[in-house]
Amino acid sequence: MKTSNRREKRPARGGPQDRNIWLAASVIVAFNVLLVVSVIFQPAGPRVSSAVSNVAGFVGPLLVLPLYFGALWQASRMGDRPMVITSQR
Repeated sequence: MKTSNRREKRPARGGPQDRNIWLAASVIVAFNVLLVVSVIFQPAGPRVSSAVSNVAGFVGPLLVLPLYFGALWQASRMGDRPMVITSQR
């Protein structure tokens, strides 16, 4: 008697969750590019540049949280863990 080794269907990649992660990543990249440009060129003077740098030091890590938790949520939803076939138990 042969046991079934049929795998469960997984959701297709490239769905709305993937777009949300790419959106969060692009926001972080845009934020960092604007910060670097602001610090290098100092368009409003050195006092404003230091204030922008200090605020960015606080806001920057907060921008990473949606990306991190979104990726965790997507990985748990996608079921990225090894599949156990009945005959392997």
